[in-house]
Amino acid sequence: MGGARGTSGAGANTDHQAERSRLVSTTALNIKIKQVEWLWHHRIALGKLTLLAGRGGKGKSQITTLIAAAVTHGTALPDGRITPKGRVLILSAEDDAADTMVPRLIAHGADMSMVEIINGVRTTANKIKPFMLTEDLIELTKLIEDFGDVRLIIIDPISAYLGKVDDYNNLQLRQAMVPFVDAVAKYRAGVILVTHLNKNVKLDLIDRIVGSVAYANLVRSVMIVDEEDGVRFLEVPKINNAPNPARLNYSIEELTVEQEDTTVDTTRVLMTVAPASHHPKVCKVSAKARWAEFFRTELKGGPMNSHVLQMAAQAQGLGWSNVSRYREGIAEPYTDKGQTMWRLVSPPSS
Repeated sequence: MGGARGTSGAGANTDHQAERSRLVSTTALNIKIKQVEWLWHHRIALGKLTLLAGRGGKGKSQITTLIAAAVTHGTALPDGRITPKGRVLILSAEDDAADTMVPRLIAHGADMSMVEIINGVRTTANKIKPFMLTEDLIELTKLIEDFGDVRLIIIDPISAYLGKVDDYNNLQLRQAMVPFVDAVAKYRAGVILVTHLNKNVKLDLIDRIVGSVAYANLVRSVMIVDEEDGVRFLEVPKINNAPNPARLNYSIEELTVEQEDTTVDTTRVLMTVAPASHHPKVCKVSAKARWAEFFRTELKGGPMNSHVLQMAAQAQGLGWSNVSRYREGIAEPYTDKGQTMWRLVSPPSS
């Protein structure tokens, strides 16, 4: 039988049937896997966003300055990891460049020729207007391309550069940030977005981040600055595709810096790896213990069909091929009316 495929009878809507999906997809088979590249190992990824949150006055901006200084030289960060060398772009809405930002950079030993402090965007009327991510991203990407060696972008705080976007609105924030996420990936720069924590210490650290939950969801990692028992610390409660790194403790030191004939009082961060007792706790459970807990939980209500039990095991990341190795003395299979069933092993009678 002739005719176009998918048509039948008179009056068929051939225009609609000829239309193809505009969705863009890639077959997983054709995607080449790759390692995450790090600006700061297991803390700040290149080509990704990192969130740095903390209460006011706890040293968030000083910590970004410490990181920036290391990047300008390609030297070691407080945990001993070497950072790639590159240029740093800084957008700061809260600190003055001359009396605060530059003195801190000097105090941390930055290569000042490798730091660009963005003051705004020149308009067609030759005036300087505030930079906004939602309006001026193309200008930022042009600057990145002009330099060609940008490795770190600091935006402090991120809420000051979102224009009319309500950063408590999940949808608005995502729509505003996605083009920036794409640009960061293209140019392989690390990005630190600075924001605040609320004062509700009863909440988990992630839940204390001011603004929409989209902040924590959009970024590769979340770094939190806080204080416990009088000790200030930097912790990473969220990190994708990597283990949580060790907590870092820090203090803020006052000092005086000089530039030509001018001296300025400023501060710098002194940071060290925290004692092991303060590191993120990882509970290591043996495979046998995991299987024992699985069997006792799943079978406590009575026997279960083998296929159903297998699906439950796979959902919890337990490979069914190992079941015979770990079931001994805990659970056993048996046949009932032609079906393979599982039940808990009865403890031996005394």
